[in-house]
Amino acid sequence: MAFLHPFETGLTGRESDWAFVGVPAWTERAGGIICPPVWSDPAFDPDPAQVPNSYAHELAREDFAFLDTPPLDDTDVSVDFQCPYGAVLNGGVVFRAVDSRSFYVVDLIELGRKAQAYEVTLWVQEASGYRRLLARGLAPHSVIPDRIVQGGARSRAEWDHSSPDWLRLRVQATGSFIRVSADDRILFDLRDDTYAAGRLGLAARGAVAFRRLTAAGLPPRDPPAETAAWIPHRGELPRFLRPGHPQPVGFNAYPVVCRHPGGATALAWAHDASRGRATDGGTDPAVVLTRSADEGRTWSSPQVLFSRPGSHCAPTSLFAHRDGSLTALVAWAADPASPALCLVLRSDDGGGTWRDRGELQVGGRPLSHLPFVGLYSPMQRLADGTVVMTAYEADDSAGHDNAHRRDRALLLRSADDGRTWGEPTFFDAANFDHNECMVAEVSPGHLVAFMRTLRATHMWHSSSRDGGRTWSPLAESDISAECPCLLRHSSGALILGSRGAGTFVRLSVDGGQTWGTTWRISPASAMMGMVEMADGRVLVVMHEGYRVPGAIRGQFFRLADHGLVAADGDV
Repeated sequence: MAFLHPFETGLTGRESDWAFVGVPAWTERAGGIICPPVWSDPAFDPDPAQVPNSYAHELAREDFAFLDTPPLDDTDVSVDFQCPYGAVLNGGVVFRAVDSRSFYVVDLIELGRKAQAYEVTLWVQEASGYRRLLARGLAPHSVIPDRIVQGGARSRAEWDHSSPDWLRLRVQATGSFIRVSADDRILFDLRDDTYAAGRLGLAARGAVAFRRLTAAGLPPRDPPAETAAWIPHRGELPRFLRPGHPQPVGFNAYPVVCRHPGGATALAWAHDASRGRATDGGTDPAVVLTRSADEGRTWSSPQVLFSRPGSHCAPTSLFAHRDGSLTALVAWAADPASPALCLVLRSDDGGGTWRDRGELQVGGRPLSHLPFVGLYSPMQRLADGTVVMTAYEADDSAGHDNAHRRDRALLLRSADDGRTWGEPTFFDAANFDHNECMVAEVSPGHLVAFMRTLRATHMWHSSSRDGGRTWSPLAESDISAECPCLLRHSSGALILGSRGAGTFVRLSVDGGQTWGTTWRISPASAMMGMVEMADGRVLVVMHEGYRVPGAIRGQFFRLADHGLVAADGDV
């Protein structure tokens, strides 16, 4: 595409040629290296002898730098990309941006323990901020030492050399044709006509870096009318709410949510006011609860459900019994050296007051007496009234990294509406490569399970035809998900949520046999919970990452013929 018009892409001294969304503090270092805003954050690299703080960036927000060009149809943009090894970092190239909300974006994500490669994905973003996946490819990069891959950089010298070599990314678009290449190797090409023309730019979430940005293009003969007034939007996308706002200040994470038989919604999460800062006492870790009686339109002020001195406190389940009472399961540890106990709390007044019922009993003994076992999924009721939830053995006795851990997921069953629990059942006792597991009932007695892997590329899955008493041997699926969350919608669709470089949702309309396209519904890399509202909307609750301060977010979406529709405006 040598006939295209080239554009100047320098940043220093030419800031007026760029439009910024998010934090505008993009900078250009020696050698023409363009750095996203986190590199300028005083909290990112306060001590040149220490590993920088990857969590200085909120990681629930993306930053954009759009080059001031005419709306371009034919586009050819190339850039070198580099990513220091660390937590949840990604960045990429934006093109055909009709405005600052609607565009194509090519994203690069370092795969960490899964592969010595970048995952390169092409997305189309709608005005709501929701993104739909169009294509995916792998771009191998230079090898990162396994000690860094498994354990992270532990010194400044390791961090300074943790980046793979620069990778050259190229995006070419003409008409409906789009091609993406890495280091002169075509990763994928396709046709899509969602957007015909628009600006180009860079996107980042975290401490990635760009250099040698080259851009060229030609405007279409008839520019789309919507590209005439290009004005950056304000605020974050997708739109979200903070249930119970104002939430307590500090660490807020690990949300769990449920619906009462009468229709009210209850949401609980872990709160720690002292994490990350000095306090004067009186800030024991706690679980707080907020409630909504009007389908998520308004929420009560968060109240303490449980608090006790200790090193850790987090809810794992919130469950509404048939008699209207509520049970909350809370993992609590007295100190870092003590095993976590799973405590049972019960409320008979809709969550206003709670009684401590002691440790969770499984097969007649406390859960803490089972080696390495912790709960993962919340409780759910099956068609025959059986209540199930999952747990897993986190056996790191042979080593903490994924190459040596031996994890196995378990199912717990209750025949009395979650009051008592029988002996746990392994999904596959011979497989030691799986942990965080979610289960859904696709028809009466027919259950499917999907679980996170330690070493395999894709999730393991299994099925049961007898209500979870026995399970088929694990088989590798064709989908990947971290920290999965699974919900069966009243329409019959299965909704799979997961986290990674953002929060993602996929749908299955055939009981989990096949899955539709991937949607990114938030840049926040979130532990999440989901619940269906009375009108079919799905409420997703998520935390903003393991940062301080952090908050719990909520978003609503609806299922549509083509996938998902943001429904925050319905509230």
